[in-house]
Amino acid sequence: MQRINEEIKKSGADAAYFSVEENISNQFRKCMDILNAKPEFHEKKKERFMEHFIKTGGERNLHTLYSAVTGDNFSGESVLEIIFNYEEKSRRAMEDFCDRLKKLFCIGLIALMGYIALKHCNDKEKLLQDWGEKMKDVQVKMNAVIEDCITSFPKQAELDSRRLVRDHSDLCNQQLAYAILEKLKRKYDWVCWSVRIFSSPSGLFSNTKDIQCPTGKNRFQVPATDEKLNVMVSYSASPEPLDKAHIQQLIQGQKKLTIVGTAELLFEQLPGPCAVHTVKNFTDLACVWSFAEELHYWEKHNNFYVCVHYN
Repeated sequence: MQRINEEIKKSGADAAYFSVEENISNQFRKCMDILNAKPEFHEKKKERFMEHFIKTGGERNLHTLYSAVTGDNFSGESVLEIIFNYEEKSRRAMEDFCDRLKKLFCIGLIALMGYIALKHCNDKEKLLQDWGEKMKDVQVKMNAVIEDCITSFPKQAELDSRRLVRDHSDLCNQQLAYAILEKLKRKYDWVCWSVRIFSSPSGLFSNTKDIQCPTGKNRFQVPATDEKLNVMVSYSASPEPLDKAHIQQLIQGQKKLTIVGTAELLFEQLPGPCAVHTVKNFTDLACVWSFAEELHYWEKHNNFYVCVHYN
């Protein structure tokens, strides 16, 4: 239901501001026609631009666009917020939208300044100052919404993963792991990801105790309709290289290798905050990652695998 609401808001914004974008683009094009015209056609091009500028709303288009950003409009909601929700907090999508919005303001202001210059108005400096302040306000709001995309990515990534697991119950564990990884690294390309998937044993006499041990922060488990399915995701936006030889020394230096003991040992002994996940070697165990090789540890020790990366 929420997604339908976001679609409706996005469609409403598209319809409301399409004419504004078209007017500003055409005003700019007419303004550029003057510069590109041969000398004998300059006056004619000036007249056409002046007429077209007034006919298509003049400066009002820029004010409408500014109100759309600030939320001082018919809906009371900023177009930045509408796109932010519609794109589900996608940083790159918001950066692209903000770039296009800034370009629209830029060409609109060029057309406005061209019109003011041709009219020989005395308030050019005041107009420049007013719009300079407005553009600072626009930039602050754009920076804030992009920063929100960056800081809120863990929660949104978990929601994205939940939806993908829910909608792709037909995939095997390896396929599902790749699907989740591709989704996350495409949308959150400044973050490194690691995905592990396995099914818990379901036999009458199966031992389900201590089959895995996840430790550390920067991780989440994705719930699935199949209660036996375990989907673990961990991540880092600024990982550090691992001393893999040291990790192996710590593991092999134990008197007895256990899933829980190994995870706790590595978490306590490794320098710096890290994510550690030890998991039994199930036949359907899948692990995929976007970390560079020196940043991610995935090795088998006895009858379980060890995953390590720094946060």
